[in-house]
Amino acid sequence: MGKGLSKDWTAEKEALYESYLVSCHTFAERDVMMTPREHLKYEGDREIAGGGLRLATATDEELEEVAKLEGQLELKEQLGGGGSTFVAYRLKKLKKQRAEIREKGIKRSELVSS
Repeated sequence: MGKGLSKDWTAEKEALYESYLVSCHTFAERDVMMTPREHLKYEGDREIAGGGLRLATATDEELEEVAKLEGQLELKEQLGGGGSTFVAYRLKKLKKQRAEIREKGIKRSELVSS
């Protein structure tokens, strides 16, 4: 797996995502915005570690907020889909992922570009 910045990441993309992040008011909004940003910006381990670090440090309330926001986005994509069943399922998955990440840990080297 490669590490570091993607060769396709530009200063213009950085500025665009920074403007998006400024408008985020909650943990869930930032998480939903940072996930695609990290996917586009970083390669390999750092992309995975960044998302894992956010998840590992999130509170139960923040995870519930993420699940609800993802549920709202799901509803917009598939009219009639999502809803409380989706939120409960996603919250359970997020808590399980957080527990696994906390148990495994995140190495500092995974967060630093080579």
